[in-house]
Amino acid sequence: MKLLTHISSIFPLRGLGGLFLVCCLLFAGCGDKNDPYIPEPEPPVTPPAEKENIVFNLDGNLIRAGKTTAGDAVFNIDGNYIRAGEKATGDVVFNIDGKLIRAGEKKTGDVVFNIDGDYIRAGEKADGDIVFNRDGVFVRGGEGDENNIIFRMIKWLDDDYKIYSGDNTKGQPVFRIIKWLDNDYKIYPGNNTKGQLVFRIIKWLDDDYKIYSGDKTGGQPVFRIIKWLDDDYKIYSGDKTSGQPVFRIIKWLDDDYKIYSGDTYY
Repeated sequence: MKLLTHISSIFPLRGLGGLFLVCCLLFAGCGDKNDPYIPEPEPPVTPPAEKENIVFNLDGNLIRAGKTTAGDAVFNIDGNYIRAGEKATGDVVFNIDGKLIRAGEKKTGDVVFNIDGDYIRAGEKADGDIVFNRDGVFVRGGEGDENNIIFRMIKWLDDDYKIYSGDNTKGQPVFRIIKWLDNDYKIYPGNNTKGQLVFRIIKWLDDDYKIYSGDKTGGQPVFRIIKWLDDDYKIYSGDKTSGQPVFRIIKWLDDDYKIYSGDTYY
């Protein structure tokens, strides 16, 4: 009744016209409160980008790059030997000694990894950092299926780099890279700076490097590194210089590089 009296004071009621006006105003006021709420449609949610941390897939005795059997054969398993490429005549990169994976073909080679169930850890101790994990036929980086940073490379001294598993920047490294000569680098397991080499890197052309097994400096490389952009390198299997890379190296800070699987870089 207060609303009706207030309206009458503003608009004097004159017969049916005035009553009609009052009814319209009352119904309009009621409609504001009683109209059903129609929610706005929610905008579509963009799915998060898949974090691809599949480094290799197991195809019989072949270890291929990426998640499909169309990927390049990076290694082949020949009994207790892990050889470069798809042929059983490829250079021996590692040998399997029980639960240990050693550099080269001899059981006296330095331990690079140890096998802990479905985990592949750095070094010979069962509490070493998890470098890879086996997920069915996939070999993933790190402990689970989300960490897409496979390695991190930190420069410690001039011509001295340490490579850690995952996003680590300290602790026990997986590899150590030492420059011996211009355009010639040696890669040792763990924190070593001498002894059994795992790989050797030779610069062939500007922005073009070949990685050989052991102490070799020629022949069929295990990997090839090609610079694509400033601070952006791709690592291919064998002697390739294009196609699907095995790893991608991105410089994030001075003397700090992140290594991803495949062609990812996020």
